[in-house]
Amino acid sequence: MGGEAIVAEGLAKLYPGGVWGVRGVSFTSGYGELVTLLGPNGSGKTTTINMLATLIKPTSGRALVGGFDVVREAWSVRRIIAVMPQDGRPDLNWTPMEAVKWYLVARGFSVATADREARIWLERQLQS
Repeated sequence: MGGEAIVAEGLAKLYPGGVWGVRGVSFTSGYGELVTLLGPNGSGKTTTINMLATLIKPTSGRALVGGFDVVREAWSVRRIIAVMPQDGRPDLNWTPMEAVKWYLVARGFSVATADREARIWLERQLQS
């Protein structure tokens, strides 16, 4: 699969009370690439992910995930992505490996495939 998996152009989110969650986020990511958002607390990492995952609507800018607009085609985006919240482990005794693996199983992967994919992606994250 070629092309751009994620396109973010000038994404911004203004919360009630005039608080900006994020302003002017722009980047692209190709299929198969691992992207890491880095920044201090309050810098807009979670807000950006929530906009890309269609959990909140951007105030301005636009984003495409898998070629689908996150506002106009939210249900199409939701069919092709999975989001694991930072505090989303049902069992706090799970390792990161177990959490990723079992979320993949919940998405329909076989246990063996989920195990393999979780290892691949977590190893990539450690190398970046």
